[in-house]
Amino acid sequence: MRRDTDAFADGPYDLLVVGGGIYGACAAADAARRGLRVALIERDDFGGATSHNSLKTIHGGIRYIQHLDIARLMSSARERRHWMTLAPDLVVPRQFVIPLYGHAIKGPEAFGAAALLYNALTARIRRGQIPTARVLSARRAAELMPGIDTAGMTGGGAWHDGQILDANRLLMAFLRDAAANGAHVANYVAARDLLGPPTRVEGVLAEDRATGRSFEIRARLTLNCAGAGAAGLARRARHELSAASFSGLARAMNLVVDRDLTAGAAFGVTSRRRSDAVVDRGGRMFFVSPWMSRTMIGTAHLPFEGDPETYRFDEGDLQEFLAEVNEAAPALGLARADVAYCHAGLTPAAIDDDAKSGVSGGEVRRHKRGTIIDHRAADGVDGLVSVVSIKYTTARLVAERVVDHAAARLGHANPAPAPRPLAEATLLNDPTDADALTLRCREEVRDGMALHLGDVVFRRTRLAETGRMTEPLLDAAAHAMAETLGWDETRRKRELTETRTTLTRHRGLDPAA
Repeated sequence: MRRDTDAFADGPYDLLVVGGGIYGACAAADAARRGLRVALIERDDFGGATSHNSLKTIHGGIRYIQHLDIARLMSSARERRHWMTLAPDLVVPRQFVIPLYGHAIKGPEAFGAAALLYNALTARIRRGQIPTARVLSARRAAELMPGIDTAGMTGGGAWHDGQILDANRLLMAFLRDAAANGAHVANYVAARDLLGPPTRVEGVLAEDRATGRSFEIRARLTLNCAGAGAAGLARRARHELSAASFSGLARAMNLVVDRDLTAGAAFGVTSRRRSDAVVDRGGRMFFVSPWMSRTMIGTAHLPFEGDPETYRFDEGDLQEFLAEVNEAAPALGLARADVAYCHAGLTPAAIDDDAKSGVSGGEVRRHKRGTIIDHRAADGVDGLVSVVSIKYTTARLVAERVVDHAAARLGHANPAPAPRPLAEATLLNDPTDADALTLRCREEVRDGMALHLGDVVFRRTRLAETGRMTEPLLDAAAHAMAETLGWDETRRKRELTETRTTLTRHRGLDPAA
């Protein structure tokens, strides 16, 4: 997969996808498999925002019983199956357990009834792939939830969801599949403006951020998958464009802890923040999940105001999250030094005024479904469709639906292809020495569009997010990137400084390591 921005002159395209997160990548792959002429651009690195910053869980829908949302439960169960079909090496089953207390709504009888319903509804979908949900004895549940408060615990609720072993690799597999089917794909290409008259979008005026060159990309339909920046991009067509359709944003945070705090299963701990379920079982739940011999904890949702393009989480956000986890599960005894990496991104949410002001009890209510906005119907602006993206789990499904819509608009009859394994969705071992990392850097520049040191450190390997990026490895990567891309010493040092700063913010980097 080579970066060639000159190829975009081959338009007009049937579909131009703006945004190289998981939603844009899924849409580009789906559309290219159907035979549409597709282009995709991403203003930064692929998946560098919210898609990189996820809890790496593909939900199977059992939680939606408490929301009384059976339709969403069924679609989630089907999506879990699709993800495991598309990338069996990267998305694997993971057991989840929650503590059950007493014999009322939080007890084993209620969960047992929910499990029976879930198992019956999803039996054909799960067959041969996912075990049944069930109630565990209090003793077995305690074994699977080390450190949990067992006072009054009468059992445990167990089920399986999917876990992504390498979210970055999974996203790149979709992009490689799109490119293999004829799509033109490039990172570090920004959509600076929308082309066309006031009532129609005909593509974008793009800027290659690697060279500063501006050029037009013409398309019959432009698909806005810009994530947190989707509203800003849409409003370049018209300032007031569908203002009500784009929600507020919340800061979503997940921690990677450099300790294995589990017994092989993910388990839930209840936070002090209010749940948004119809059937309220208490506070919002965090999950403590085993991942790559480490532990992931999430997700915290905090209010956000400001320009999403300049969002950076800070130490105060991280400390607040740590304090909330320690309050929910004191036995974990988490310290700042335990944090190997902090994932943080922006997701759509409805945020009340108390939450914005930091008042206790203020709510951040996560949006439940992705939204597709056809601006021809909503605003009288033809040629532009926007996606409000929500969860990694639903990215493939929403992409299929929006490409269905696009294909119908374009008069293209080919249906969505049946899910089949992605050729490049394989798990790679991370380099453990300077020579191996040097080879990986060269490969990712040549065939993975890595243009910056951070592209390799944060997204073409898991070295940063697993806390294994040492100063010697970082220096080796910087030298490899400089040699491959022809950087001078000034550029090499600048890339090192920028990457080191980001590493420090995410977990703290010991210069002597």
